[in-house]
Amino acid sequence: MPDLLAGSVVSALDTPPTVADRQDGTVGSVSSAVIGTSYATTWGGSTVCGVAFSAPTTGRVLLHYAAELDNSSMVTLVAPRVGDGATVGSGAEIVAPQDQIAISNAGTNQVRCGASLLVDGLTPGATYNAALSMRVTGGNGAVSRRIVIVAPAT
Repeated sequence: MPDLLAGSVVSALDTPPTVADRQDGTVGSVSSAVIGTSYATTWGGSTVCGVAFSAPTTGRVLLHYAAELDNSSMVTLVAPRVGDGATVGSGAEIVAPQDQIAISNAGTNQVRCGASLLVDGLTPGATYNAALSMRVTGGNGAVSRRIVIVAPAT
């Protein structure tokens, strides 16, 4: 994918708008089993936290994500999922949610965590979606104050 170098003419496709979503509601509870042990973008009727975005000319975006996490006895994890198409939480997976890129917290002390991920290899001008997926390793987990931001990257 082309880089935006000094002296390059910049077009609208080079820098599509940064998009964000924030869901403040709590998903799950440390006193009841709502979140399962496999990654999913929604549990117990919760709202998906995610956005649709257009890939810039570089084919790279920077994905920022954060959430508040706690668990009754094990680990609660939140990881991004990137799919093709504009329907948030669906489409062929470009980035699968996995523990290696997840934010996590073990135990009952509620912690606010965040991370960033550079996603490359996207088709310039194509539409994709990013959503936060959640899971627990066991115990009862809670996730709140989820946020995801997707910004074009050079």
